[in-house]
Amino acid sequence: MVDEIARNPRRFHPAAPGLKRANLPNFPYHLLFREMPAGVRVLVLRHHRRHPDFGLTRK
Repeated sequence: MVDEIARNPRRFHPAAPGLKRANLPNFPYHLLFREMPAGVRVLVLRHHRRHPDFGLTRK
């Protein structure tokens, strides 16, 4: 999944200002990531039922 995000980060939907969300297939989890000049930075792996603010304060 991380390779997929790195290849084409713009295909994923925005989750919060400056962050995008990639759902993991077959699992109730998703990755929140940020596009950086040198690639992407994964900030948090989060369960779908977690509070929407979980992990958003990470840099």
